[in-house]
Amino acid sequence: MPILLLLLAVTGATSSCTTTKPGDIVGTEATGPREEVNTSYSISVVNSPTGEKKRTYTVEVREVPIYQVPYAEKRQELKKRSPLFGSVLGVAGGTGFVVGYGAAPECFQKDRLECTSSGEKGRARTAKIAMAISAGAFIVGALSRRWAKQDTSYSPSGEYVLGDEKTRTDRGDPVPLTEEDVSIRLGSITRRYQTDQQGRITIDPVEDFGLQSIEKPDPRVAAAVLPDREYTSSLSLDPRDWTVAYARTQVAQPMRSRPSKESRSLQMARRGEELRIVGGQPGWLEVRRSGATGWLPRDSAERFWAVPARLDPGRPPSVSASVDFREPSGNDRLDADETATVQLTVRNEGRGPAYRVRAYVEPETQANLSYPTTIKFGRLDAGQSETQTIRINAGRKVAAGEETLTFRFQEANGFAPSPLQLQFETRKFIPPELTVADVGIDDASGNGIIDPGELVEVTARIRNQSRGQAENVRARVNFEGENIFAGPDTRQSFDLGDLGPGEYQDIQFSLLTNQKAESVPVTVDLSEKYGEFGRDGIKLPLRFDTPTDQITQVQVEGQSASVDVQARSNLSVDIENDIPTTPMDRPNAVAVVVGIRNYSSEGVPDVDYARRDARFMRKYLTETLGFREENILPRDPDGRMTYAELRTLIQQKLPGYVKEGTSEVFVYYSGHGAPSTGEDRHAYLIPSDTDPNLVSEANAYRLNQFYEDLGELGAESTTVVLDACFTGQDRSGDMLLQQASPLTLSVENPLLAMENATGFFASGPKQVANWYPKKKHGMFTYFFLKGLRGNADLDNDRKVTIGEMRRYLTDEETGVPYRSRRVHQREQVPQVQTSDASDVLVRFDRR
Repeated sequence: MPILLLLLAVTGATSSCTTTKPGDIVGTEATGPREEVNTSYSISVVNSPTGEKKRTYTVEVREVPIYQVPYAEKRQELKKRSPLFGSVLGVAGGTGFVVGYGAAPECFQKDRLECTSSGEKGRARTAKIAMAISAGAFIVGALSRRWAKQDTSYSPSGEYVLGDEKTRTDRGDPVPLTEEDVSIRLGSITRRYQTDQQGRITIDPVEDFGLQSIEKPDPRVAAAVLPDREYTSSLSLDPRDWTVAYARTQVAQPMRSRPSKESRSLQMARRGEELRIVGGQPGWLEVRRSGATGWLPRDSAERFWAVPARLDPGRPPSVSASVDFREPSGNDRLDADETATVQLTVRNEGRGPAYRVRAYVEPETQANLSYPTTIKFGRLDAGQSETQTIRINAGRKVAAGEETLTFRFQEANGFAPSPLQLQFETRKFIPPELTVADVGIDDASGNGIIDPGELVEVTARIRNQSRGQAENVRARVNFEGENIFAGPDTRQSFDLGDLGPGEYQDIQFSLLTNQKAESVPVTVDLSEKYGEFGRDGIKLPLRFDTPTDQITQVQVEGQSASVDVQARSNLSVDIENDIPTTPMDRPNAVAVVVGIRNYSSEGVPDVDYARRDARFMRKYLTETLGFREENILPRDPDGRMTYAELRTLIQQKLPGYVKEGTSEVFVYYSGHGAPSTGEDRHAYLIPSDTDPNLVSEANAYRLNQFYEDLGELGAESTTVVLDACFTGQDRSGDMLLQQASPLTLSVENPLLAMENATGFFASGPKQVANWYPKKKHGMFTYFFLKGLRGNADLDNDRKVTIGEMRRYLTDEETGVPYRSRRVHQREQVPQVQTSDASDVLVRFDRR
């Protein structure tokens, strides 16, 4: 039995003496067929340029199949001896010894075997053998365990194991992609190609992308796109593959025999000359020029990389150049703080291309002038021309004089145009002079005068009265005081842009004064680009009960430019300003001045300038014709003029002022006139309360009756001035009468049945009495008052007769007929009836 236990222990220990584990992956093993699942592409450079001999890239486009493959990892089996072997032997040996001792304990007493029977002796012998084996097994087990602890590494067993099944993606063999569109984008340029039967395209970075010359040879990254397949890749192109290094001289300088400024001078290199770089040392470049090699300081030349120019001796270029000078003011001078443009055009009229054409401007610097000194044209093919525009800026401190710029040209093979010279004059800075040149108003009452509580539209003319340019002009309107206010939604700040010599811009704003206002304090601040030549606090000539004055104009004579900076037109009206005063004195003269602007009947248009006409007629009567203010009726010039008031004025009030045989009577009427709509065909003056469509003796002043009433006054002389028409039309040419046509209405002006009578009538029987919107008066009244100013003094004898006034008013080139045709495109010919054309209307000198 012990022997059996011992054998079992040894067998178990032997079978457990080693351990195993999987080793490193030594490969894979397919576990099934592969399956194509996708397609990829490759775009790559397979052939690069070779310097001067070849400058194109060959790019290959391939289609690559993508497969999915099932596989398992293959690992080698590793083994290692285990301490279990020695442990089992030691345990078995110890057990066998104990068992053997227990079988015959008496045989081990007294250090000898004392067995009395043969059975005991046999057991003792067996026990002895088992104990001997057990002792040996114990010793061997102990040693085996010690050896196992000393050797803990695994060793290949020669067997292999497979892991779990996985899948991987494999790329197949590339296949050329033929007749496929390929887009190459380099910088801002995109070119489209198509692959050949080998799946290749050829890229020329010079012809395709214009990279003949570059400043730095840094690699260019191009985007390669397969548009039909939504695939994008990138290509790196190295400019060193197709370019070589050059040095472009920045100044004229000698080439040295050695890299030292003390060395011998070989040749002179011109400014802008391009020299091939063949070597270098720190601070120096070794260059080749006309077959000779020399040295230039590195900081005196600009390095660049370019394609060597290829000259076909049988097809040389022929390059010419031209220059054109333009400046914004149009005076063919470059004014201070002005920028001129110079267009430099280069043409190649030869048979072959010109390479790297450049222009250099000399001198490189000029006091108070700035301009580029290098102008690049690049390659010019045969028959090609190119224009480059440069700007020459004159500083504010530039002096007056003549400047010369020289344009020198370079071409890679020496076929440069001949030099050009540009000569132009410069003119020193002339400061602008801003002012408020004129002011005009448009008031609610239409009388051209500001009244308290009245909303007034003001137009101010901002003008540059200098020969210099005013830039970025701004105006701001200030309302000063507690009793003046800005009108609703009015502007107070204005950007006027640039104002050239004599130019102006109008600004418009509205204002309102209350009843407490005693003045109209409005000022304007003007500013411009420099902040030095504006003006603040310009007071506008706005006053109550006085027409706006025209500010004195200043004419500045230009030096050689003959710039007239006098204003061409005015906002204030010329006849309203500087009304002439004369020595005439008519103490007994009596005048009636009627201006009816507004009519109470619905649909009857206003006579916009009637009150203004009447107001200034009164001024001419008092200041020019010698009438006394107290002898001018009605006393309230702005009052209403109804039918009753008009007849009362002529038939009752006027006779009370006239001294029979000594008084001169002057009657002025501006308003509507109309023919009767009945069968009598009479003409009527229309009061403010009369409907022109219902004219009768009961509501309108018949013109014949009007003349009869004047004839009964017994005046020394009678003058009638009527700015009205009797055609049934208003002054805009529209029908005043709703049931009448101007073609069927005809009213003859009645002859004055009295002695020493003169009549001035605005138009003929079938003509309209027009407005003159620009001058804000009736056209006839405007010319009549202008004639009284002296314009009608045709023989310059310092007096105006009735005959002269008639010729002035009816002049076909300068009078009312011409102006009517020009403004309104219709005829208006004033009529004058008088008993003595030699009578004097106004005399400017004493007799």
